[in-house]
Amino acid sequence: MLYITKWQNENEAKINTRWVENLRDSLLPYAEGAYVNWLEQCYFVNLPRLIEVKTKYDPENVFKFPLGIPTADSIT
Repeated sequence: MLYITKWQNENEAKINTRWVENLRDSLLPYAEGAYVNWLEQCYFVNLPRLIEVKTKYDPENVFKFPLGIPTADSIT
């Protein structure tokens, strides 16, 4: 599970962090783990072609999101 949060005031950090920790602890009994190699599992043999298309048409990675197809340059 991925948690993404942000806040405007640094004074809120402790409260917001604790809120996420409480949420995580509440959901833990229902979580079964993480997906290893999730890109390969989702896109199978199409992944190299999708990365090629993404790199060609969006080289600056403007249309990105945390679980999106990466560009060739962004793969480590």
